[in-house]
Amino acid sequence: MATTRTPISRAAKVTITSEIITHYRKVRALHDDPDADDEYHDAQWALHVMLDRKVWQEDLFDTINSDGPPAAVFHQWPDRVADWQGAHHLRVELDRAVRQANP
Repeated sequence: MATTRTPISRAAKVTITSEIITHYRKVRALHDDPDADDEYHDAQWALHVMLDRKVWQEDLFDTINSDGPPAAVFHQWPDRVADWQGAHHLRVELDRAVRQANP
């Protein structure tokens, strides 16, 4: 049966839980530890899954120390800019949640 309904493309809403905050803290600590490469990647992927992010979506930790997507993203993959911005926004929200959980 055909439909005339127009699909709505909405960004996924993530509820930041205490479990996600705890795991995010762990990944953040491992991100800064050069000796924890395998453990970091495993924990980072687990967080990616907890946040219901897709395999192709930008990693939150690729947005650290950056105010905008790398120039290569703008030039080679302009359709990925919004994805980078979404990852950056989510990381900023997680940083804010961590600060609020630790007054």
